[in-house]
Amino acid sequence: MAVVNYGRKLRSFYFWSDQTGAWYPKWFRVPYQVFYLMLLAAALFGGYRLVRGGQGPAVVLCAAFFFSVGLLQSMFYVEGRHRWGVESVLVILAACGIASLFAKRATADRQVKTPNSVTA
Repeated sequence: MAVVNYGRKLRSFYFWSDQTGAWYPKWFRVPYQVFYLMLLAAALFGGYRLVRGGQGPAVVLCAAFFFSVGLLQSMFYVEGRHRWGVESVLVILAACGIASLFAKRATADRQVKTPNSVTA
C-alpha cells in the first residue's frame, strides 16, 4: 500500500493530481495541462538534441536534479506548486530544443539563399 501511495505522489509531482486546479476556475486546468505537456515534449526534444550535440553530461545533470527532487519531495506532502522549483530545468531544456529548431531553420535559409558556385 505504501508503494502505491508513493506512486500516486510521484504522479502528482510530475504531472497533476485530482486536486490540481481545485482553487482555480475549472477552465484553467486544461490549458495548463496542454502547456505542461508541450513543455515536457520540448524538454525531451531539447535533451535529445543536446545529447546528439555532445552535451550528454549536462542533460544527465538536469535530469538527475529534476528526478531526485521529485523522488525526495514525493516522500512528503506533494502539491503542484512544489514542482515549480524544478520546472526551470524543463524550461532550459525546452529552450535548447526550440533554439535548435531555429538554428536548423536559419542554416537551411542560408543554404537556399546562397547559390552554389559553378566553375567552368
